[in-house]
Amino acid sequence: MFALAGVKMPDRVTGFFKPTGGGFSFGCGDCSFVVGERGIAGGSLDLGPGIVFKLSRDGSVLTATCKALACTIVTATMGEYLTSPSVQASVRRLKNSESLDVSTTDRVLFYVEK
Repeated sequence: MFALAGVKMPDRVTGFFKPTGGGFSFGCGDCSFVVGERGIAGGSLDLGPGIVFKLSRDGSVLTATCKALACTIVTATMGEYLTSPSVQASVRRLKNSESLDVSTTDRVLFYVEK
């Protein structure tokens, strides 16, 4: 099993950080990319177990497709700090080839079972 934390950065660049340290990012106008334990590459490459991502045209949604035995995706949606200081969390377990749309404003953790 390995874990990643995801974050959307400006200019359609999506970054990922490993709990063990280190990180990587990928810029993608209108394409898919895969994130695995060994790094990040275009969506058609095979990096072994991982997650294939596609950023929506407007950059508001990141579709995650599990390419492993199973993937667990934990999302946390933050309320407005001054008007509604709350956090709503959800956990979703995906089987191989299942997908989930995640808002790019959410905080997200991805766990991949090899």
